[in-house]
Amino acid sequence: MDVKKIKIDKEKYVRKGIFDFMMTFNCTRFTITTQVDVTKLYKYCKVHKHFNACMIYAIGKACNSVENFHYFAYEDGSIYRYDYVHPANIFMTAENQIRFGMIDINLPLEDFIKEYERVKEEIYTSGKRVEGNNDGNYIALSCIKWFKFSSVSESSLNKYESEPEMTWDKVELKRGKATINMAITLNHALADGYDIHLFLESLNKELKNITQKR
Repeated sequence: MDVKKIKIDKEKYVRKGIFDFMMTFNCTRFTITTQVDVTKLYKYCKVHKHFNACMIYAIGKACNSVENFHYFAYEDGSIYRYDYVHPANIFMTAENQIRFGMIDINLPLEDFIKEYERVKEEIYTSGKRVEGNNDGNYIALSCIKWFKFSSVSESSLNKYESEPEMTWDKVELKRGKATINMAITLNHALADGYDIHLFLESLNKELKNITQKR
């Protein structure tokens, strides 16, 4: 898809003071781990399947609803706003190695699930990553489905690394409630805890929307 980006005038950038301050640090990224209620989606997917695909779809929609998730910094100090951020999800190869695969969340859910399955199979058999129109404007998504975690530590190339990262764990069932832990990593120069709050509110709405689609 055609993604537009605009270079931001840093002197007019609403986060200029925070951006300049955070860029004095060697590390600008922070991670918050929180619990997400997925009870309705879990029950829905017991019938309709595709829990992970539905999670990626909902997360991608929610991320695009948060203004500050659209901003990316470059090593020359410039900032760009993209009108769309791609979900880039981790898939496993036949050798149990990880590769990124990108799928357009602007598709209807049924078409997204079909494309998810196609990309999953392609990466499994070819061992190669599958990318769309990638200019670095992506959200890194991953599911550690084999066990529970209480926190996640993400690696970082440098202090300009900007993509939001979301990692969630195995679904826990307790007293009729299904939950996951989700670790959310952001560049503090571009976003903060309030943006995570906005994301989680939007994610809850998107998960609810999915369970009402069929």
